[in-house]
Amino acid sequence: MRMTDFYKSASRRDRGAGDTAALERLAEVPAPPDEADWDREYERRVLAWAADRVRGEFQDTTWRAFWRTAVDGVPGPEAAKELGLSLGAVHVARSRVLARLKAVVRDHLGEE
Repeated sequence: MRMTDFYKSASRRDRGAGDTAALERLAEVPAPPDEADWDREYERRVLAWAADRVRGEFQDTTWRAFWRTAVDGVPGPEAAKELGLSLGAVHVARSRVLARLKAVVRDHLGEE
């Protein structure tokens, strides 16, 4: 193909005009999620997976103390009052469940 043929064929191709309609169409395309969104979603799914595996290992009160404080973000004193536990018992419950969840995730990922 000669250069003149190339330029002639290129001049017949549609070119983007960059007009408002084109910009509006581009604006409608959703932006990809940023890395932080991916990380949060991954962590959320890992927690859900691990929680499914260890939930049966704990008494209901222990699990609820963990969940209310670690997941729901309820302050320890408030969770203790809700559950009829001492603040120390809430802290111990949270610590025990978190340790078990970390162990399950670590084992699954093959980490030491």
